[in-house]
Amino acid sequence: MRYTHTIWILSFLANSICWMLGQEAPPDKVTLTAPSEEALEAASSFQVKEGFEIEVYASEPLLANPVSMTFDASGKCYVVESHRRRTSVYDIRRFPDWLDRDFAFTTVADRSAFLKKELTSGNPSIPKSFIVDRNKDGLFDWHDLEVESERIVLIEDLNLDGQANQSKVFADGFRSLVSGVAAGVLARGNQVWFTCIPDLWLLEDNDANGAAEKRQRLHHGFGVHIAFGGHDMHGLTMGPDGRLYFSIADRGAHVEHRGETILSVPHTGSIFRCEPDGSELTLFASGLRNPQELAFDAEGNLWTADNNGDGGDQARLVYVVEGGIAAGPWGGSGCPIWGVGIRKGFGSSQIKIRHTISSLLWHTSATDPQDLLFIPGQGCLSPFTIIFSSVTFQVVFATSRCSPKALDSKHLILRTTFRTIRGR
Repeated sequence: MRYTHTIWILSFLANSICWMLGQEAPPDKVTLTAPSEEALEAASSFQVKEGFEIEVYASEPLLANPVSMTFDASGKCYVVESHRRRTSVYDIRRFPDWLDRDFAFTTVADRSAFLKKELTSGNPSIPKSFIVDRNKDGLFDWHDLEVESERIVLIEDLNLDGQANQSKVFADGFRSLVSGVAAGVLARGNQVWFTCIPDLWLLEDNDANGAAEKRQRLHHGFGVHIAFGGHDMHGLTMGPDGRLYFSIADRGAHVEHRGETILSVPHTGSIFRCEPDGSELTLFASGLRNPQELAFDAEGNLWTADNNGDGGDQARLVYVVEGGIAAGPWGGSGCPIWGVGIRKGFGSSQIKIRHTISSLLWHTSATDPQDLLFIPGQGCLSPFTIIFSSVTFQVVFATSRCSPKALDSKHLILRTTFRTIRGR
């Protein structure tokens, strides 16, 4: 019997440092007849194991700067685009004079007040490349960080030929001083949940026109620190208990409701759980560094890929236990060279004793783990298979790997298909 499995890979096909800085967002609606030649050429550069196939599902100009994606039950694809990363969302490594003050933040409001004070053209601590008058009012200040917007585009395969041919903007306008990078999306029916620092959003398309006419901020207060770029809100998934799960990196969180603090973990990466309407928000696990995607296995166990720190530590695949504390607070990532723990000599030794409550499955040499997916054992590569990918596109299938050659800076979504044969 032949089994066919499809894995969707969201790809910007470039080192994360080379994300398109300042690139303008594409039009609100785009229609194509076929993928571009550039996209097809880029996809052909992948090296895959025997039995695997790579196809282009969507590429520029249907999307730009893709970060994450999800499909609804009808096959529509919702893609999160970032147009603020490294231009309107800062990385503390570019602002060393801000480091100590960044460590002192305990709320998003602290970060907002600090940026309003510091963002002036005469401030010597701001690199010249960041002094851009985006709103064209003749001066540089914090309002220039309220121009570029994160957004969600809705991509469809209208003629059902296996390749997307239309995209339109589902939601945009996520451009506050403290917004972004947007990094999580989940669709169920006419509802779409969306994580864009500092908020967890619920978007609704009640008239089925492909655009969200209703948006509700379920919670506010994620992303206390400036910290590292890419340390964002990720991992939106629906658990087997019907609740919503998502993660924040070590930029931390301090969430209040009607003037009362309902959770405060401002200096560590964490995983949260709440009801689909946002109620009953709780801390599920903490002590992580930059937990990216979340995946439940067939037994209801929760896994995450915990990002490494760009400075010698190893990425980690972690089995997450409710109430678990992994390595402890990371302090916003930002100390020279790249983390307070490493500077004080805690780095690899602290990582190796992550078994405090949450359990480390393995280290990996792959850099910046991004995606995690569990596939049931029936007909797959092994009875227990976890798909783990990174921006270097080193993908672990149980004990196998595939990785592409060096690729140009193209944005596309790939569909990877593998086939296995069991018996006759």
